[in-house]
Amino acid sequence: MYKLSYEKYLDKVYGCFLGKTVYGTLGAPYEGIKMPMNLEFSQSMINTMKPNDDLDLQILWLEVVEKKGFKFTSKDLLEAFIDNCDYSPGEYAVMRKNYQKGIYPPYSGKFCNDFYCEGMGSPIRSEIWACISAGNPAKASEYAQKDAVIDHSGNSVYAEQFLAALEAAAFFENDLDRLIETGLEYVPTDSRIYGLIRYAVALSKECDEYNKALFLLLKKYGHPDCTNLFENIGITILSLYFGGGDFIKANMLALNSGFDTDCTCATIGSIMGIISGATDMIERYQLADTRFVLSVKANRRSDSVFDLSEDIAKLGVLFAESCENQNLIMIENAPTTAIDFEAQRDITINVKYANDFPSIEIGGTSDLTIVISNHSDKKRAISYELISPEYIMANEPKGFITIDSNNMAQINICLSIDKDTKIVYEKNQLTFNINEDNKIIATEVFGISCATPWKSIGPFWKTYPCFTDDELLNSDGGYFSLFKAMSTKGEQFDLIRGYHINFHLDDEKYVSDEMLFAPFDEKDYRQEIINIHEDSFFLDNLYKMQGPTTGYLSRKLISDEDIEVCLQIGFTDPFKIWINGNLVSKSDNYEFFTSENLHVSEVKLNKGINTILVRFTKTTVNAKFSLIFSKEPSCAEHFTCFGSKNPEFF
Repeated sequence: MYKLSYEKYLDKVYGCFLGKTVYGTLGAPYEGIKMPMNLEFSQSMINTMKPNDDLDLQILWLEVVEKKGFKFTSKDLLEAFIDNCDYSPGEYAVMRKNYQKGIYPPYSGKFCNDFYCEGMGSPIRSEIWACISAGNPAKASEYAQKDAVIDHSGNSVYAEQFLAALEAAAFFENDLDRLIETGLEYVPTDSRIYGLIRYAVALSKECDEYNKALFLLLKKYGHPDCTNLFENIGITILSLYFGGGDFIKANMLALNSGFDTDCTCATIGSIMGIISGATDMIERYQLADTRFVLSVKANRRSDSVFDLSEDIAKLGVLFAESCENQNLIMIENAPTTAIDFEAQRDITINVKYANDFPSIEIGGTSDLTIVISNHSDKKRAISYELISPEYIMANEPKGFITIDSNNMAQINICLSIDKDTKIVYEKNQLTFNINEDNKIIATEVFGISCATPWKSIGPFWKTYPCFTDDELLNSDGGYFSLFKAMSTKGEQFDLIRGYHINFHLDDEKYVSDEMLFAPFDEKDYRQEIINIHEDSFFLDNLYKMQGPTTGYLSRKLISDEDIEVCLQIGFTDPFKIWINGNLVSKSDNYEFFTSENLHVSEVKLNKGINTILVRFTKTTVNAKFSLIFSKEPSCAEHFTCFGSKNPEFF
């Protein structure tokens, strides 16, 4: 059993969050600069804290644990975000949209989140779990996993688990190598983040100067999104090693590396703050209690970092005394404390989706597993009923089961949508009721997304060169006369080889408006119904044909009212978008894909049916496209209220 005096424990918790606020403030003004800098430290850089989600959400999580206790759920955390946080950048917007659709953790961090799923949004929230479960890396990692899955998946989840375990161990260990090894115990060895951490540690030992190590790190793991976790976790590790235990040196190395500077500096400040404690940090660097500033709704007794640390330590003392701790640590001479946590419900309901995929399509099926847990000390005889939207059918929506005390039961239900369904909606809420003695004793409202049905027409291509003159084909000019219409310049051999081995793109419109929005004609070999389940998709999933091609996707979107929206468009290749016949956005550029390469404001949708047409270009197998309707240009909620008409009935 590890033993720690309360005075020392509180000093380390205070050091953690003082480091978080002070050095997060240092990095905040430079977030997003993705190039080396040569800034010099001055005390004015850390005087006044700015609001930062690095701290915002951890304070919300603190309030969740103060209310729910140590058996809180991921959904508890997500609901705290929804109720108290107004901003929605990146993965937070995706998480919010999934919640509004009834898609809860762990699916809320994965579904429609292919771009931001590996962001820094969750690794920056590790400290609360480490401080609550000091000296217990396994439990800190478990709590971090519950947190991370609300808005991330895969490597970002592992990154938060790594940091939480490392920080929990730092209450009793100050050797960085051993702390890294402790954190890595909770990271899959075949994951990319595991490889990154190993590589960053190796660079720290092999390179004689920081900039060389940074260059080699970015050469292998750099990413154009400043919030991507790989470069930032790597920078954090390099800075800790090269900083040599000096707060200012370590943080200025991270700051001058660029990218997500508020996150890297705040994490370094937290780790070093736990190791050294606040007393040493304040004396060595002449720090004062930075008053924290929040941009979420929270009810703390003050804006003092010390008071916040005391509140966190209060939970840590209770954790050390609980069965959750498994007798690993003892906090000696702690003040007597108590919190009346909410009692756990007797019956809980958890919904699992087949293949972790909470979506269904017209003419398709989706399997659900409903897990009912009986937490009481008596056997329960219950009936259940699933209520779903009219067009989503369940094979066995009603039934009766018995569940032994402190046990669980699983109910398997298959959902389906008939192929002749005329209209479907993206958001579909279902209600699962449990009855006992003719009374509803538990209810779970959840959702399933419905894929957007589009009519696809294509692909279309031109030979190279793009000649359209039939006279050339019928002339006596011979083989080389076909190159007369060619705009490309070059040696004759270049023209011949291009003619043989390439396609050509042009801006000709191949399909009439009438055909694009006419009833689906399965006899037309160019037409196909495409169900797009998530916001983004690879164009290669539509057409496997190699070489430059174009194609069309048409949709009849249904809105319940006249409404103004913003389009968030992600793309790699040129495209055009028309809404109700008006060209609203186009690009001739080739881009690195993000889920929001472009924002188009003040786009009007009419009450009733709106025609959406996308003309896309596919030049490589990695060509990708996404279209999101949001309430504002950026950091805003996404709409989930629209329906779509089945292309069979255009």
